[in-house]
Amino acid sequence: LYMKMLEQAVHTQKGESQTKTECAVEIKINAYIPDSYIRNTETRIEVYKMIAGMFSQEDYSDILDELIDRFGDPPADVMNLMRISRIRMTAGNLGICEISEEGKNIKIVFETQPSWDIISDITAPYRRRLLFSVGKKPYFTLKPEKDTLDETEQFLNTFTKVIDKARQ
Repeated sequence: LYMKMLEQAVHTQKGESQTKTECAVEIKINAYIPDSYIRNTETRIEVYKMIAGMFSQEDYSDILDELIDRFGDPPADVMNLMRISRIRMTAGNLGICEISEEGKNIKIVFETQPSWDIISDITAPYRRRLLFSVGKKPYFTLKPEKDTLDETEQFLNTFTKVIDKARQ
């Protein structure tokens, strides 16, 4: 929270608008730091804070490097936590406020509706697996063919490319 407030204050002081959206990610997967990986409770809490405070891909790499240096290769549950945090960060930068697993589908909710050109461009490669719904909080429903985390990351990567292409 402190890091987020500090970042916001820096942006305000520089006169920059902050367009990042807070994104909640609710995917049914084990994503935590086991006691067997980091035995000290205080250290484990500090690492949780570092992971939650991730702001960029560089932060992701730095935190992963630090985990490996200090504690060895992270187990799958820790890597899932890292991936969830990266998903939150990326989605927030794209104006996505919520990603949730609902039954066998992934629901991707936006603060404001993307343009119809962007919606068309993002749905094309997914064919009938990605549906868009309008409303107060517009959203996509993605029917994954494989792992939910993998599909979510792939969607965010594709969406980022579509947004970058639209800005050119």
